[in-house]
Amino acid sequence: MQQFYLDAETKTIKSQAMKDQSWDIANSGKSTNMQIWKTNARWFQLFRFQGDKFINERGQVVGAQKDDNLITQKDDNSKNVRWEVKYVDDLKNMPY
Repeated sequence: MQQFYLDAETKTIKSQAMKDQSWDIANSGKSTNMQIWKTNARWFQLFRFQGDKFINERGQVVGAQKDDNLITQKDDNSKNVRWEVKYVDDLKNMPY
């Protein structure tokens, strides 16, 4: 299981395992594919959680494809773009 957290300072979603890396729209935002990449807090790494969706600063929504790859796409309101977030107060005590 992969775990991520919102870094309030950079406003990016960082990997718990690789703390210097964040969610990133590949190819500096020119792709629809998602990846984990070194945090630079550029627009293609800035996301907010709104309702049950992760939305990029340019309006792209993070969704899962059938092969479990993450992509960004226009919001088609499908179940593939809905997320459940479990809030944790203390990341140091998370089981992994």
